[in-house]
Amino acid sequence: MENTHTPSTQTAAKQPRKRKTKAEELEELLAKVKMMQEDIQAEANRIKFADKKKETRAKILIGAMVLAESEKTVEGKANLISRLAQYLTRDDDRAVFGLQPLP
Repeated sequence: MENTHTPSTQTAAKQPRKRKTKAEELEELLAKVKMMQEDIQAEANRIKFADKKKETRAKILIGAMVLAESEKTVEGKANLISRLAQYLTRDDDRAVFGLQPLP
């Protein structure tokens, strides 16, 4: 009689899979949740950075426009300096425009 089974199937007994305990399953789920939370935080940081960059660009453009408009006339420049003197409170900000520190 001829043997039809290959040696690997005759000797290799199927090993039963070890089932995970509830604690192990919970630990895996918690690890997945932590990874998802980290992904969410990373995406939120990317969005926040992009928004901040856009806001900064808008401020630069607005400032450039206001400066260009104020330099068209002597009165416009004087008006801008007067408004800056009222608006700026930090000494280092005031110094940028040659304004005296506040008392």
